[in-house]
Amino acid sequence: MPDPDEIELRALDIVPYRFGIWCTVAGSLAFVNPIVHRSWSEDGQYLWFMLDSHNFHKAKPDDMVKVVPLDCRHDHFDPKQSDNDAFLAARPKPKHKCAHCAGTGFTAK
Repeated sequence: MPDPDEIELRALDIVPYRFGIWCTVAGSLAFVNPIVHRSWSEDGQYLWFMLDSHNFHKAKPDDMVKVVPLDCRHDHFDPKQSDNDAFLAARPKPKHKCAHCAGTGFTAK
């Protein structure tokens, strides 16, 4: 069976259980590790993708990421994770960091 081909997608367009990333764990043979969850960083500047091996991949929203398309029929498929509009709407807004408190709300002494 031939190896699946990689394609490049913007990080914002990657949906869990529909794509995986070629990787190795502890020197193993390369395999396609399914993306099983995605979340925003606290400041909304990055996306975190959790892989099936519980490793993570971090990317900026407009970064191009090499992924492998997967058959999306999976026992643990979460429909909320595939709702891209809701995911994009949930992006955290960066907090303004003022010169006096650096965003903590307390005056630096």
